[in-house]
Amino acid sequence: MDKIRAFIAIDINEETRRAIDDFMKKLRALSLDAKWVKPENIHITMKFLGNISIHDHDKLYKGINMIIKETAVFRLSFEGAGCFPGPNNPRVLWVGVKGELEPLRNLQGAIEDRLNEAGFPREDRRFAPHVTFGRLRSNKNAEGLKEILKNYADARFGEDMVSSLNVYKSTLTPAGPNYNVLKEFKFGKIG
Repeated sequence: MDKIRAFIAIDINEETRRAIDDFMKKLRALSLDAKWVKPENIHITMKFLGNISIHDHDKLYKGINMIIKETAVFRLSFEGAGCFPGPNNPRVLWVGVKGELEPLRNLQGAIEDRLNEAGFPREDRRFAPHVTFGRLRSNKNAEGLKEILKNYADARFGEDMVSSLNVYKSTLTPAGPNYNVLKEFKFGKIG
């Protein structure tokens, strides 16, 4: 049976992606031992689905359609930079998500609930809205990284009106993953 690697995400606008890419260039100058996210792949992950079969698409899309028709447009801003799990052991580099977080969290919770009813397992971790732009393989130049992240703790990268959700197919390649939109879901509720 054919399976695809898939996830649900919110796309972000080109201007914000460029601002994050400019920031990534500053970090690249540190020669960190990192795997960088391609600017066109930058997004907010709402739910990672893993490998799903073609037969799962119908129940996935039906579940999202039920949620999306009751979702109104909301505004997010992209501010601050940091790392998980923390500055002394950085592994994931991120830009923070702020703005109208209640509708974002409600949407993510509805996705978890509806898709769990459809047979997709729940995430183990609590939802922490962020945009991942790099993953570190070692602590090389960690002090320089810590200093730059401190200087960008309150930086503003952009803002966006969120009006849709996408299901993506992720194809892993030696040059990094390629993401293709399988289906876009426009919000249905008038805000």
